Amino acid sequence: MNKVQIENKLNELFKNYRIIFWNDSESEFTEVLSDLGITDVEILCPGDIGQFKTKYLIEIENPNQKYLIYSKKTEPKYEDDWLLDIRLYSYQFRADRASMIVADLGLREHYLCDHIKKRSAFFASKERYSKLKHFIRPDDLEREIDRKMIAVCSGSDTDTINDIVCALFYSMSNEGGLNATPSGWKNVEKFDLNDIFWGFVYETFCYKSDNPTLRDFLTCLFVTDLSMALHCDCPVSLKQFCIDPGANAVILLNAWRDSQKKMEAYDKLSEELSEVLDIEHHVGGLTIEALQDVQTFFISEKICAIRLKEKILKASSNDDQLHEVINCAKKRCDMHWANRNISSDYISREAFASVYSAIEYMAEFLNLKYSKSQGFSSLSQKDIYHRYVKEDYLFDQLYRLFHECAAIAAQKGWNILKELA
Repeated sequence: MNKVQIENKLNELFKNYRIIFWNDSESEFTEVLSDLGITDVEILCPGDIGQFKTKYLIEIENPNQKYLIYSKKTEPKYEDDWLLDIRLYSYQFRADRASMIVADLGLREHYLCDHIKKRSAFFASKERYSKLKHFIRPDDLEREIDRKMIAVCSGSDTDTINDIVCALFYSMSNEGGLNATPSGWKNVEKFDLNDIFWGFVYETFCYKSDNPTLRDFLTCLFVTDLSMALHCDCPVSLKQFCIDPGANAVILLNAWRDSQKKMEAYDKLSEELSEVLDIEHHVGGLTIEALQDVQTFFISEKICAIRLKEKILKASSNDDQLHEVINCAKKRCDMHWANRNISSDYISREAFASVYSAIEYMAEFLNLKYSKSQGFSSLSQKDIYHRYVKEDYLFDQLYRLFHECAAIAAQKGWNILKELA
């Protein structure tokens, strides 16, 4: 803070306060003190004239005079402050950069100056400062300030740890994938906030490692989400990546999948991680009952579709399997990878939605077929005609719809239903 800024600030403050205290513990502004252009204000230095005389001048001799009480010492403790009663109804002015930042951010606790000094490099950028100011609340302490600095570094829209994590992974996807060190993370490390970040991550997700990395953390989140969705034990080969408890990992990934802005980053990292971990090898032999709620990796759709196809091929006339197939196919179409309502250039959701629709139509076709096992031998031509108009037309409709959907899937590279044709 330069001389002109100090003058302007003090003149503004003296419009509302008669007495202003200024503790310049590092004696940064001693030389400019006598040259300050503050009108109708007398400067008192208790260190030179003593606290008793200072108190006498303020309260007895000149009770209407405006005073600037300047000291080269830090603010005394309450029990050692002879001017405490005056200080409590006056204004405490501070001109060092950390104090000015604390005041400008609207923070209530002045002791945070030491923390602000520790993070001084962060405040070198006006853009970072401005973004942080948007997040800061008056009652924030060191913990909240650090978290909000991390939010600024990561490019997060909010200062919640979930949004910060998603922002970092979003950058990872856009800047090269699993092996990339996103620019947001470089900033976190640059300002020595990485250990703070991993502390928040441990508190929220229970992820802990001797050498934590974003890639390892991402792997643990995805495998945990997979494990929590399975209706069976997690494959032993993947258990090393599971976080316990994993509820918050599931919440994070559900929110990430639902984010229109960041969804494609999820899709890309999920596909890349699926190949690295060879997820198909680990879960390819599981049943549809075990996999029906899994949506962590796209490969789960291929496996689920194959299992449903197998159920159709094994179904018989008095079998509930066809109803289970229909319900499961409908359910999968409302989930992440086969939802027609989700637009994406990266994953062809229309293709897999068509796969499930084809499966559903064939299951309904066979269900209808088994329900008509008595045939037409006992019916007249007129009865056959009326039954066709009323309900048997569904045979033609369902068979045609099956082929239409199977053709769409095949055109997009998913020709896995030919055994049903």
